[in-house]
Amino acid sequence: MSYTDNTIKKLWSKSGGICAFPDCTQELVCDTQQDVIGRMCHIIGRKARGPRGDFNYDENDLDKEENIILLCPTHHEIIDSDTDKYTVEVLRKMKADHEQSIKQLMSNGTKWDVNVSQLYYINLPRLAILAGMNGFNLNFNELLKVTCLHSLKYDLNYVMLQARKLIKAIHINSIPLNDSLNILHTGQIVEFNQDFRTKNMPYHDKVVSGKYCLPKDINKAPHIYYAYDD
Repeated sequence: MSYTDNTIKKLWSKSGGICAFPDCTQELVCDTQQDVIGRMCHIIGRKARGPRGDFNYDENDLDKEENIILLCPTHHEIIDSDTDKYTVEVLRKMKADHEQSIKQLMSNGTKWDVNVSQLYYINLPRLAILAGMNGFNLNFNELLKVTCLHSLKYDLNYVMLQARKLIKAIHINSIPLNDSLNILHTGQIVEFNQDFRTKNMPYHDKVVSGKYCLPKDINKAPHIYYAYDD
């Protein structure tokens, strides 16, 4: 198989990282094992003699995103073992319906009325994703050469100004924290004004020195948190 990076990114983002089979809410990344269980399954078979194979289908189109559906291992086996029921047309509709439901979910909530007066924290990778979703290109490749933003010194002002400009330009939808949150809200932007706490924050002098690196264990990485129900 020769999936391009663009195909993989489009498929996983449009599917929300959730199995596309109707009524299946299986997450395709197991947090406990740090493992990916999602199956990128061909709608028209990769092999002409395989499930839903087609000798007349252009082989250059086989690995394109339009011909791939994201499923959990169980439903991957189910669709390939009953091709009379799960035809090309059925799978195409399944894929379209699932991706449309994810798109609608991600557009829930009200438009965020942005009033940026001071920026205390900038999550550049997340900001780049939001920018891409809104048709903007935030290129921070140059920042990969530095160990921390503090090392930019006065040039940090430029980064802050660009972030402020982008935040005001993009369209952001958010849902209130008091909504009923579940697995389908993974990736959704949530707004809250409640007090929060911080954990694992490094001391300022260690960050400024340029020697600080984020730990690979997310439980030991700096984060903010808020207690919601239990």
